Amino acid sequence: LGTLTTEFTQGKNQYIVDLHTTTKAIPWIFYPLFLLLLLIIIRFGKPLLKDTGIYLINGVKINYKVANPDDHSNGILNISEIPYSLARCQFLIWLVVVFFAILHIWVITDVMTSPVGSTLILLGISSGTYYIGKIIDKQQTATEVRTAVDQIKKFQTDNQLAQGLMHDILSDGNNISLHRLQLVIFTAFLSLYFLSEVIGCLIMPQFDATMLTLMGISSTMYAGVKTTE
Repeated sequence: LGTLTTEFTQGKNQYIVDLHTTTKAIPWIFYPLFLLLLLIIIRFGKPLLKDTGIYLINGVKINYKVANPDDHSNGILNISEIPYSLARCQFLIWLVVVFFAILHIWVITDVMTSPVGSTLILLGISSGTYYIGKIIDKQQTATEVRTAVDQIKKFQTDNQLAQGLMHDILSDGNNISLHRLQLVIFTAFLSLYFLSEVIGCLIMPQFDATMLTLMGISSTMYAGVKTTE
């Protein structure tokens, strides 16, 4: 343990670990930059968490300016009306968590670590879930030919418009879905545990095969049931 600069100093009957970077200004620069990145994602990145492809059918158009009102009479949906995608949210969470882990360990220890082992597998599971969900959505866009206005009315009738982040990622369009809830719980638990290990121990934890299998099963169940939603 320790850093590439000062590692251990001996106190009275104990060793004191003094962790700091070569340049003391580094934490004051990169932590605010990371927070700024999060604020930018929260403020401007919401469209990235929404699958618009399945809504661009029968001439429906998407207005990406959130401040502008919807225009259903002309077949236009506002981006705020498109539901959040669970697969996209999961993928973004793991990207942010892993990026923070790399940044935090480097800021404290001066060592640029890389995600290996189970961390790469988790990223692969989340990206695979996103990709499979995108394929399923693309296959489900084959519908009856309607006007753009009628298509939007059908979206409203079938409860396929946004109703809030948590509702969107947990609902299958009718009710809260058990397989979606399971995936959200596993993702939240593992990401929080990952962050606690990174902050407390300055390491990227390695999950055992059982935990990775559970995550894989949850993602597979989500993708499988999604075909019926």
